[in-house]
Amino acid sequence: MKFKQVLTGAITAIIISVMVVGGIIVVAEANGDEPDMSYKTLDLDAQITADGDLKVTQHIDVTLRDRGDDDHERPWKQLYQQYDLSEDAFTNITDISVSDPFTGKEYPQGSIATPSDYSNQEWNEQHAGQWYIADVTQGDSNLQPYDPQTQGFSAKHSDGDGESTTARAEKELKSDASAGSAQHRTVEIGWNIPAVSSASGLKFDISMTFKNAVTKYNDVTVMQWEPFGKKNQIPIGKVTCTLTFPDGATRKNTWGWLHVTRANSTDRGKNGSLVLSADDIRAGDYLDIVAMFDSTLAGNVARTSDKDAKSTFMKIETQDETKWRDERRHSARLRVLVWVGAGVIGIVLCVLGMIGAVRSIKASQYHGGIEYWRDPPDMSPASAAKMMGILAGPSGVGRKGASVRNRQMSSTVMSLASKGAIAIYPGPAELYAGYDMSSTGASTLAAMIASNGKESELRKSSTLVILPVVYGDIGSLNLSQSERAALDILVKASELIGSRVYDLKAMKSALGDYSKAYTLQNAFDTACDNEFGRLGATQSTGFGARVCGVLGILLSIVMEFRFISSGSELALVFVECLPIMLMSIFILNITRGTAITEVGQRYAGQVQGLKNYLEDFSDFTDRSVLDLTLWGRYMVYATAFGISEKAAAQLARAYPEVTDPEWLDQNAASSYLYWPCRSYSLTSGSAFASAAGGSFDASAFSANYGDFGAQLSSSFSDIRTTMAATAPSSSSGGSGGSFSGGSGGGFGGSSGGGGGGSFGGR
Repeated sequence: MKFKQVLTGAITAIIISVMVVGGIIVVAEANGDEPDMSYKTLDLDAQITADGDLKVTQHIDVTLRDRGDDDHERPWKQLYQQYDLSEDAFTNITDISVSDPFTGKEYPQGSIATPSDYSNQEWNEQHAGQWYIADVTQGDSNLQPYDPQTQGFSAKHSDGDGESTTARAEKELKSDASAGSAQHRTVEIGWNIPAVSSASGLKFDISMTFKNAVTKYNDVTVMQWEPFGKKNQIPIGKVTCTLTFPDGATRKNTWGWLHVTRANSTDRGKNGSLVLSADDIRAGDYLDIVAMFDSTLAGNVARTSDKDAKSTFMKIETQDETKWRDERRHSARLRVLVWVGAGVIGIVLCVLGMIGAVRSIKASQYHGGIEYWRDPPDMSPASAAKMMGILAGPSGVGRKGASVRNRQMSSTVMSLASKGAIAIYPGPAELYAGYDMSSTGASTLAAMIASNGKESELRKSSTLVILPVVYGDIGSLNLSQSERAALDILVKASELIGSRVYDLKAMKSALGDYSKAYTLQNAFDTACDNEFGRLGATQSTGFGARVCGVLGILLSIVMEFRFISSGSELALVFVECLPIMLMSIFILNITRGTAITEVGQRYAGQVQGLKNYLEDFSDFTDRSVLDLTLWGRYMVYATAFGISEKAAAQLARAYPEVTDPEWLDQNAASSYLYWPCRSYSLTSGSAFASAAGGSFDASAFSANYGDFGAQLSSSFSDIRTTMAATAPSSSSGGSGGSFSGGSGGGFGGSSGGGGGGSFGGR
């Protein structure tokens, strides 16, 4: 297989694979629910004080998307965070500040305001740039004043009702047997921004102190903090947090656990501080931190107990982690099994597909010892074109855009001319008006064209003449089935035009208006196929490779949707799906569908040998006298092979006389080669008009001849398209389609810690 074909197949596979994989990702993202509001990042700096409070500073990066429509504008005016305060956890929230990190401006506290009650201008003038605090226990739409100085709760022990670690520990420890249900209140901290339809990169620094965050037991002091809980509907790209303990803390007298279900990492920092991160937080996700330190580090704490709690908390956390790890282990094993299974299946399909593809390529090639063949092949030009198409492979041969069908038609028409059924003249039919084309000599017509100065017309079209023998003694022509079918098309065009002399432009117009033209084209295609089939030269191959290729593509697409929908396996699309799809498409690109049989090897040798012979003809030293009839057939097959330009150049180099108009008039006027060669002198001038020793431009000659042959091929391609367009829609079968530290330190389980934050905007 040629390197160019491999490279083309690889490039095509890469382009298609990237487009398909990228398209699926784009479609999946487009069909997903894009949140109106999100936090790109949430960075938390928190410190537990000796007296049991939790001081928190947040650095947030907010993205706001346009949520309006054609009929209604909904600008963003207010951002907020809501926290749960209770007697048995965080009892109050104080020391609030909101600032802009870019300008350093601190927002002053303002009054509670509902954004929908104000126009954009009124809002910007009266409320933007202020923060507020409100009680939203009765709902987001019922904001009531909240005064941290007077409305905070007193600290008390939990009654043990809840799923948090602290609640379950209290239930077991019974620190206060008389403890009843704790009171709760939801408090909102909000800050007003100038009205904006959408924005990204909005950064704010927010500080606050949660009162009485810890419970001091006899041996350890414990806090469970939930920066955001299950009620939060705002996604967060990445969360980072550093939580420091009171003075005197070390790694030996502090402990910590992270509860989160998303990808995360945990580490210990200076003085035993807890350092953590979590990625891709979705709506409804929670993050809880259970922090525990030796009670000797704690000062005057409001909520105390004379119980020893360290072992209880250790036991609960160990149980939670073990349960979570076991569940995750099973889930992870299933996920890995899917990854590995899909990868193994994909690899097997690709390996089997490549083996099948390579075998199909070998089976489609000529393996005989014939290098050169000097006689016309034992088959029609149409069959020779088909065989050359098989040998050349998917890239084809000849000019860009040339197909086997086009070369079959053009070479068959040229064969009809070489056998004397028709004559082909350069230029439109009007150029020969007044002449009897069936009896006027070629040299006479050439002289007429030269004297009239109509040389420029020769390249505009070609004129066909149906010769009398077609109507009188067609059997003497010894036409093949494909030649007869092609002649039927030409004769029908003659009948439709009303003349045996017509050019290709008129032919296209006539057949385009003929409602049954497609039946003539189908008859020719069928004749070509039947003719080639009777040779027994080929058989089908590559089925297994194509099945592997298709299955590989389907596997890649199915797994891509699976990985994208999971939300956390996108990397596998590029690591697993893309390579499998790329290889599968490459396999389909290079797999041959036709193998050459043992009988076909003889025919393939003749076709490949003649092609080699015509391409290297001028290098042979044992050439005989120019045989015009034989070279007429050579040029027919050269057109079938798609090498008419190369063959013409070899002819001109070997026999320079074919470019001499006088020699042609005297020796080749009755030959099929006359007009392809004579048109060179008419359009370019004689190459030998000067003194002896002058050299001729063989490349110019070949280009001229190539134009003549290519003109036929291009024209018949256009005619074929026109004829096919006459077919009713029902007759078409479709186009055929060408489409304690490190990663994962946290674990799920305990939620519902103090704070229970949720975020939003209005």
